[in-house]
Amino acid sequence: MTIHPTAEVDATAHLADGCEIGPFAVVGPRSHLGPDCVLRSHAVVGPDTTLGHRCTVHPFAVVGGDPQDLKWKGEQVSLECGDDNSFREHSSVHRGTVQGGGLTTLGNRNLIMAGSHVGHDCHIGSLCIIANNVMLGGHVVVGDRANLGGGAGVLQGHSDGCARGLRDNEKLCHFVDGFLLL
Repeated sequence: MTIHPTAEVDATAHLADGCEIGPFAVVGPRSHLGPDCVLRSHAVVGPDTTLGHRCTVHPFAVVGGDPQDLKWKGEQVSLECGDDNSFREHSSVHRGTVQGGGLTTLGNRNLIMAGSHVGHDCHIGSLCIIANNVMLGGHVVVGDRANLGGGAGVLQGHSDGCARGLRDNEKLCHFVDGFLLL
């Protein structure tokens, strides 16, 4: 395990063997980083966040940030991420809210590209590609192997369905069955 001297790791955080914490990176209270996770410089893992094996958080990404929901009043809520996820520069993934079950989840082997946002209480499957500047409102469900094109958006509470994709800059405002590409 390597922790840069300028990194800030909360005393209650757990880092597994092989983790690398870069300059000015932050690991919040009660967070768990699995084996071989890498936080690049200025990466943030918020409180009550779990990362599986071999996850990478790139510069200025915030994984496990506070929910952007007016109903959230500081309750202890969580984010759980599986193995081999990559969070690119300036992406954000927020923890859940009590009203939404208190949990945001990501499966395994997802690529969250630069500038993308995964809102509170979202549930993202495995093997998904969420391209640059995609915006997922709160309570969105994205199935396995979904590909969301750059700048696409899904309004709060909508389901993207299993194996579904959105083209660049497309917005999903109504329910669409899975296995469709608009």
